[in-house]
Amino acid sequence: MANKWQSAAAVVEDAVVVIPAGQKESTEIDLIGTTIMGLYIPAGFQGARVFFKAAHSEGDPFVPVIVMNQGELTAAATPNTYIVFNYHNAAGIRRLKIEADTVQTAERIIKIAARPL
Repeated sequence: MANKWQSAAAVVEDAVVVIPAGQKESTEIDLIGTTIMGLYIPAGFQGARVFFKAAHSEGDPFVPVIVMNQGELTAAATPNTYIVFNYHNAAGIRRLKIEADTVQTAERIIKIAARPL
């Protein structure tokens, strides 16, 4: 019998975004059928914060994620850490990009822990 935590969060295969060298903004990921639970920040990450941008459909512009009565959704980010995400703040996000507060000197791959809706 599975315990209650086994299905609570799973790293969805290929759930990554990439911040290219010389950039601050990541590639996008389609979260269809899942909700974000956390981020694995890689070793070598430069900067102190990440910001979240969302779009509804392919081709739509990405806009900042704002949490009602709290402001822009952001998180402290240091190299080689895991950020726990309040999945209620991600409700309804279909397409996601992550932006660092600093240009990355090398490619950074951010793994996303997500669970099925």
